[in-house]
Amino acid sequence: MIERELILFTLLILISVFMLIYVGEVRPDAYLAVAILVYFIYTSVNHSFRSKIYLKPVDIVLITVFAIIVAYKVYEILR
Repeated sequence: MIERELILFTLLILISVFMLIYVGEVRPDAYLAVAILVYFIYTSVNHSFRSKIYLKPVDIVLITVFAIIVAYKVYEILR
């Protein structure tokens, strides 16, 4: 069961990466930010995935990385 969920998550990440490539995005932080958003959306929608695996440390690291990316982009805009 968990393998199916991981395959679906991988497909969602691949689709988002291909869409970013299609629109011509070249910044690596954009790819990372979108992948983090896909992760949080997928794990919030798929409750069985979260109940089988302890993801709290992963969540903390990813939300910290996402916050750093957003803060840096806001800094660049305001500078």
